[in-house]
Amino acid sequence: MFRLWCGGAKAQWANDLTISDFIRAYDLQTPFFRLESQRNLARVPKNVEKAKHIRRYAMINPVFGQVLLDERFGVAPKAWPKVMAEVFPVDDAPTPYEMACAVLRFPCSHFWSFVETYPDKQVASAFIWYLAGAPPKAIAQALDITTQTLYRRLAHLLHRAMGTAKLVIWVVSTDLMPIVTNQSRARALAALYRGESISRWLPDSRNSFRIYDDIVNTPYFQAQLKARRAIKRIPRPIYTPGVVFPTIEAKREWESTDSMDTRWLSRHRSQLQKLNPKDICTWSRLPLRVPVYDRDDPEVKRELRRRARKRRQRAATRSSQP
Repeated sequence: MFRLWCGGAKAQWANDLTISDFIRAYDLQTPFFRLESQRNLARVPKNVEKAKHIRRYAMINPVFGQVLLDERFGVAPKAWPKVMAEVFPVDDAPTPYEMACAVLRFPCSHFWSFVETYPDKQVASAFIWYLAGAPPKAIAQALDITTQTLYRRLAHLLHRAMGTAKLVIWVVSTDLMPIVTNQSRARALAALYRGESISRWLPDSRNSFRIYDDIVNTPYFQAQLKARRAIKRIPRPIYTPGVVFPTIEAKREWESTDSMDTRWLSRHRSQLQKLNPKDICTWSRLPLRVPVYDRDDPEVKRELRRRARKRRQRAATRSSQP
């Protein structure tokens, strides 16, 4: 989607970008990215450079900039469109927020394969951006389709994904103890619920995914699929809670907090608001909830000095370590 919004950009540096890089580009402080470990990761020189490149492309390509700075970006969709909700095998399907927290950041490498292996890479990318809160109209316009067509294509991706037994077990989230009749099943389920590679749990993992198929094909599990409900629901693991805001109200609350991060966000939004009216998209929502970041503001100067001191302290600590 990035390349479509940026007029087919062929930049090589963008090849290894993840949705996390786009969320970090304007310091969106979702509950997960607010963690100290993630704030430190954002300061790694490689990630700082990525963020600079993304922001530069956002300023050159106003549509892309409006996607990243839209108040809905970084917020999970409120609910599934009907055509997508009907694809799930149970009525108590995972919410878009649960799906976003489970899919936008894999708990371990190649944990899910349904997005990576989907034949239409543009639709696969659209699914990730949709979960991350990009306005559906923006995604549809980039693909030159209607919003309803977009939902149908995303529904097709989910329909294909429901052929993956591992994902179906996660979606249904039922108590499987009655059919855990051997150690292989117990270990495979432990890997799934802990978000770990199955190779860590099974010495010979060459055909390990067949274990998930065997679980789904049991009469016990099939009966629940037929009834479209779990016999005994268990908590659904979401692996990376808070990777996006759960609601638009939660993001608005953060944006309304007067801080360096929110003032900086307002500054970039204000720059987009000065665009020629014909370049501002009809779907764009760029509210200014706090004063614009101003380097000449005494309060801002004090904060910049404080941050500079912290950077020097961290650098001194690293240099003193053996």
